[in-house]
Amino acid sequence: MHSYLLATDEAGYGPNLGPLVVGCSLWRLPENVDENNLGELLAPVVIEQPDRNAPEAVVIGDSKNLYSSHSAKGITHLERTVLSTLGTLGSLPKDWRGTFQQLAPSLGDVAWNQPWHANFSREVPEEVLTSAESATTTLRDKFSATGIALCGLRARVLFPHVFNQQLRDVAGDNKSTLLSLTTFSLLQEMLAMLPPEDASVPVRVVCDKHGGRSNYNPFFVEFFPGEFPQPIVEAREESTYHLSAGREMHFSFFSKGERFTPVALASLVAKYLRELAMFAWNDYWTQEVPGLRGTAGYPTDAKRFLAEMYEAAQARDIHKEDFWRVK
Repeated sequence: MHSYLLATDEAGYGPNLGPLVVGCSLWRLPENVDENNLGELLAPVVIEQPDRNAPEAVVIGDSKNLYSSHSAKGITHLERTVLSTLGTLGSLPKDWRGTFQQLAPSLGDVAWNQPWHANFSREVPEEVLTSAESATTTLRDKFSATGIALCGLRARVLFPHVFNQQLRDVAGDNKSTLLSLTTFSLLQEMLAMLPPEDASVPVRVVCDKHGGRSNYNPFFVEFFPGEFPQPIVEAREESTYHLSAGREMHFSFFSKGERFTPVALASLVAKYLRELAMFAWNDYWTQEVPGLRGTAGYPTDAKRFLAEMYEAAQARDIHKEDFWRVK
């Protein structure tokens, strides 16, 4: 009997600039396959870090191994992985806007009203697109041979003005709570994608931990009303629950969850969308303010960036709360 596995992780929890992004991957797994052995079964087509001796492999691992703003390779490895996995789902986006629309369809048009989004354009480099198309074919063959299927990739993107509003209005000014609310909402969206004929098929959910949180009960109460989750363990390294929400469900929140392939892929999706967002942000402001260096958005450098562009923002009637995350 098959089962489903959902995995989530975030990117951008700490910065003051740029969005918080939560990514999610959805898998259909044959019997006796779970997050612990999925990566082994997909090897050597899927590997955990770039290897010059395996240039055709798809890298799904710690995002720090795939992307660094200081690396000569830049975003290439990260982009190839996300696009090749998206390709197995039937559509491979070719530009900046299309990638967001495919991975985060709930954003809607309002997300593009910001001046740094409105006119930004970036096409996927042709060599990356060609490599991703080839990798897509290899991945599909491996999925077919193992009985494993990637069924969905999605993300929630909270740009700063939305982040600030939701932090104030729904999360009680608690950033960890906002991360958990966003994650559970995305999980509900993904659960709704499961085929009706599989309503009784068990689901396992594996997430990277939300800050230092160990107790997730309040979110089960909100998102699964009338259900009573059974805590199995609530500790620093792992929090695990059993839930019977019309089907058997098993939720685990792990410290360093990226060690599991499904969580790593969710993390890469989140990281990719965040970096694309920062491309647009930096492109706009480095053109508006001569000599301004781009930023990754993390606190120390974000303050430098803010100081250097703030006068220009005021002159354009752009308000700080629209781009500066309060937490």
